[in-house]
Amino acid sequence: MALDVDGTLLERDGSLPARRAEALAELAERVPVMLATGKTAPSVAPLLQQCRLQGPHAICNGAALLHADGTIEVLAELDPATADAITAGLERRGTAFAVYLGDGTICTPREDPRLTAITDLGEPAPRIGGPNGAALLKVLAVVDESQEAEFRDLGGDRSLRQRTGPSFLEWNAPGAAKGHAVAAVAARKGVPMDAVTAVGDAENDVTMLRRAGWGVAVRQSSPAAVAAADEHLEDDVADLL
Repeated sequence: MALDVDGTLLERDGSLPARRAEALAELAERVPVMLATGKTAPSVAPLLQQCRLQGPHAICNGAALLHADGTIEVLAELDPATADAITAGLERRGTAFAVYLGDGTICTPREDPRLTAITDLGEPAPRIGGPNGAALLKVLAVVDESQEAEFRDLGGDRSLRQRTGPSFLEWNAPGAAKGHAVAAVAARKGVPMDAVTAVGDAENDVTMLRRAGWGVAVRQSSPAAVAAADEHLEDDVADLL
């Protein structure tokens, strides 16, 4: 099973209901389970311990894998020149943004109260500064859905732009997607994709919902996730687990 985190396993406020945690921990004793999330490593680690998940797990929308020993394996790095063009465009628009790095840190050019939208979800506070040579995994901008059309020109075909929630628009390398990362892990484990169940709620889950043998969209999923899934849950995800 490949399971999204925010909006799927976790509530919108970032909390994990005890019933879901118990169901997931029990499932993971019998079935290989990986998380597939837009989050970075430090905010995922507590979930792995709580639910006894071995991994590896897809982080930063599939741009990297987090292994059980805490190491991060970069799968698809965002080209630095492309990242610079995206962040320059965000700067011109006065948009709050952060850059996620292959060492598990997040950076931003300056403090911005709008970035509490990511720390409220359990992400580490961005440090002030640049990438300092670490691999670039993604750029996250705090952009409301109603404003999305203003950002369609950023990145072009040199990046994969996708919405990961009502407040976030993100850019990854073209080869970075949850579907690619889930397929890579399944192949390493000798599991055919038609034996994989993928569960998610947002646009960044579409690739794994489509590639899995059974794609499940949870309650309150985006239209894109519902359209890509084989099933749309009416009950809590704990019942599925």
